[in-house]
Amino acid sequence: MPMLPNLMPELDQLLSALFLVALLLYLIPAVFGLGSSTKGRQWFQRGAILTLGTAIAIAVVASVIWFTR
Repeated sequence: MPMLPNLMPELDQLLSALFLVALLLYLIPAVFGLGSSTKGRQWFQRGAILTLGTAIAIAVVASVIWFTR
């Protein structure tokens, strides 16, 4: 079986960055006073949920790859 490069450190940094982006998307409406506009808040929340979903999907795929090695 050919040796695959170890991408786990890069994935760890990517997941940390995605979780930070999701946190910022949740906090931006509260910090900058966008709470009065529910439409704007909904878009930030949808972006945060999409970011978290992407991070979780990447983590699941990375875990499956790691377990199959």
